[in-house]
Amino acid sequence: MEYKEYALENSKIVPLAPLNKGFISLEEFKLVHRDVALLTADILIEYASGFLLLKRENYPGYGEYFPVGGRVKKGVPVIEFLKQKALEECGLSIEDLKFRGVSRMFFQTDPFGHGSGTDTTSLMYSAKGKGELKLDNLHSEYILVNRNNFDNLKNELHPYSRDFVLECL
Repeated sequence: MEYKEYALENSKIVPLAPLNKGFISLEEFKLVHRDVALLTADILIEYASGFLLLKRENYPGYGEYFPVGGRVKKGVPVIEFLKQKALEECGLSIEDLKFRGVSRMFFQTDPFGHGSGTDTTSLMYSAKGKGELKLDNLHSEYILVNRNNFDNLKNELHPYSRDFVLECL
């Protein structure tokens, strides 16, 4: 089944703008992060000669290579969110999006030091990237994974990234 979004209640279209209030305060988010499983969306971008993975410079996943993505904002359709994240994190525009599945990740670490770890459920997409690659300050470097180098890199990749790339190769 393909991922779908529904904005309909009692046969009426639900306007999304009132749902999108932006991010809550950092103090409030620390409590949410401590106590709630988060919804995230990731996009594996096909660019140049392979699939783009970015090295994280924050927790969770510090020092690991992951696809572009993050926490989905309330009231923002996932496709719109992914387009924003691609521009923010690596400067690329995306097209030909394909839903690839859903996964859940558990991390012992968290970005706030609350000691409860991080629990995320991720909607997984792939797409083609266009433009000039430019990383944001949350990522220090990137790799492009393709059929030619996958076997050499697979043991260095987080299992989530490895399985996601394998799904798309």
